[in-house]
Amino acid sequence: TTAPAQKLDIDGDAALSSKTAILTIGDLNANVIDNMDDISDWTSSDGTNTAAALETTVVKMGSAALSISTTAAASNTDTVSKSISNEDWSDKDTIAFWIRADQTGQIISAEIDDDNAAADPHYDITIASANTWQYEEWDISGEAAGDKDNISSFIFIIDNDTSSPTIYIDQLRR
Repeated sequence: TTAPAQKLDIDGDAALSSKTAILTIGDLNANVIDNMDDISDWTSSDGTNTAAALETTVVKMGSAALSISTTAAASNTDTVSKSISNEDWSDKDTIAFWIRADQTGQIISAEIDDDNAAADPHYDITIASANTWQYEEWDISGEAAGDKDNISSFIFIIDNDTSSPTIYIDQLRR
């Protein structure tokens, strides 16, 4: 029988006494918006031309990712969004996620819908390399607190559907 791994808490109430100890730094899942293992709460504005689906083969973390398939000349400005219960993100500085697409360039963007915002925060995403996961970290520290204090949804927007790109998103965090 293998002894269980020991845990080291940063606050100092446990001691590291084994080479197999696990280092725990806070609650890593506390700021997860969506781990994409279940995408039933994501909605496409046009399910025919811009389909949102659960992807279990092309995955960065966990067991699944969000897949967005587009149709050339029919998906531009379509959205895939997740409703959020009027959360206050005014104390948050970043939004991060993994993204992958089968094409390069600025084909998609992200937006936070704040019901009280003067202007909803918007972020253009440029895919640097096709078929490679890239980590995106959106700095929202410069956004006005009033533009991120009543979040009702998180939105991905198709900006360039010319060659029908397929996009994958995983581990959305704030």
